[in-house]
Amino acid sequence: MGAESERPPPGKGSTAERKRLALLSYCAVCGAVATAVGALASLLFDGVQERFTVWLVTSAVVAAGAGVAWGFAPVTFHCLAAGHRSASRARADRRSPSGR
Repeated sequence: MGAESERPPPGKGSTAERKRLALLSYCAVCGAVATAVGALASLLFDGVQERFTVWLVTSAVVAAGAGVAWGFAPVTFHCLAAGHRSASRARADRRSPSGR
């Protein structure tokens, strides 16, 4: 029964779950964008091998750029992606008793 009472309320996932979901969503969107940009760039070339090479390189560069952006982004970006309030808003809440 102890584990039952430690669960978050329905619809309110744990912070770790929200962070994982935010990262998963970010990766899925960036992967789709990388694929689309690579496909569009490959239309500029003739020949199957050239198109495939351009698509592959462009997709890899866009995906790597998205990974670097996530890795070097400030913590507030990760918090916003996970649906948290910004750090400055959280500090303001701690200062005022009403939370406004």
